[in-house]
Amino acid sequence: MRFWPSIFVLILMRISHCSIVNIGDDKPIDPLNGRICGIGDMNKDGNTDLIVQQRTGSQNKLVIYLQSEGAEFRNGTQHIDLGKDGNDVFCNVGDFNGDSCPDLFIVSKIDDTSASFVNKIASVFSPRPPTRYQARVYLNGRNDNFVELPLCFKNSDSSKSDICTPYQFVDHPSLVDINGDGITDIIGFQAIMENSDKKCRYKF
Repeated sequence: MRFWPSIFVLILMRISHCSIVNIGDDKPIDPLNGRICGIGDMNKDGNTDLIVQQRTGSQNKLVIYLQSEGAEFRNGTQHIDLGKDGNDVFCNVGDFNGDSCPDLFIVSKIDDTSASFVNKIASVFSPRPPTRYQARVYLNGRNDNFVELPLCFKNSDSSKSDICTPYQFVDHPSLVDINGDGITDIIGFQAIMENSDKKCRYKF
């Protein structure tokens, strides 16, 4: 009677194998190059699109893959250049100008360590600087056209009013509609700037 459990296991494996293999007539989606950074209906056609970060050689960019009715993804026409920073970025979708089009909110970690070998060795024995993050907003102009919106504060000195210093956060900022006007607000803790008497505070 010991062989009955073995027969039961074999039957169960056979059934499970059939259920896994026989998944229907849907054709598999071709693999995409890169890591999925975010999702959203970027062209407002009712289909979920993919925001993919791709790193090829010295290139680091975001690519929008638009989904069609047939669940196929096509490469968008415009790519967002992320510069030479090789770190992973974090993407969110929100409406930052009230035009009902999904805009992009990109957060990246600020790397204070120089790429040189000597500086990397020195950083091991020196006090570790606090982690800081920088955020960028790209407004969706439709037709795969994204324009960067400066996310920064201006110097209180009127003589330097044209200087726009990017916000630096001590953690990932969050997106929320604070006042219910339909426009996405940004809330987060601002990092203390060097040679500044400002304390860590929240911004939105």
